[in-house]
Amino acid sequence: MINARSKKNTSALVENSQFKSWCEKVQLGECLSYLITRSRLNYLAPPIGEKLVSILRACLAECSVSTMHYVIWKSVENAAAYVQKPGITRRHASNSVSGNIERVFGKIHSGSWKRNKSFRDASHPQSAMAKIFFDYVFGVDDGSFHYTIDEIFSPYRSQKALEPISYAALGNARNTIYSVTIALDIKQS
Repeated sequence: MINARSKKNTSALVENSQFKSWCEKVQLGECLSYLITRSRLNYLAPPIGEKLVSILRACLAECSVSTMHYVIWKSVENAAAYVQKPGITRRHASNSVSGNIERVFGKIHSGSWKRNKSFRDASHPQSAMAKIFFDYVFGVDDGSFHYTIDEIFSPYRSQKALEPISYAALGNARNTIYSVTIALDIKQS
């Protein structure tokens, strides 16, 4: 990664599935750390197992860590309010956190809620790994927090120019990474 500052070398990293996996793990770690801290502040302890990790991974595929901080905050606050109801134990409220994350993300994903972003708070500074994997390699300040992996990787992915081709042949195209150039001839009168 020492020579990653050049676009050519960064493109090679982006094409490497292991590098992408590491970047995803860094973002997942930031979300889990924030979830644990928010939960402890509300005296909750959601079970962190495969189900929760799977939910967070699915959310991170579409949302930045910043948006996920909002989703996590809202979900834990909902669970903290839930425990105030008669007959609800802290354990039951803790178990509701993963369902709350799914619900809040679902509302954001469907467009019924606005994508609220959070700011990095003092209790969750950017990790050294995030600085190396995102800031240094991609030259984006706190990129792991504000962008999805695809948003960061996109400018470095190889793209093939589309040759002139008939509309009917596009349905048979095998590669989905294309760039299309449209030439407009606009005359003003």
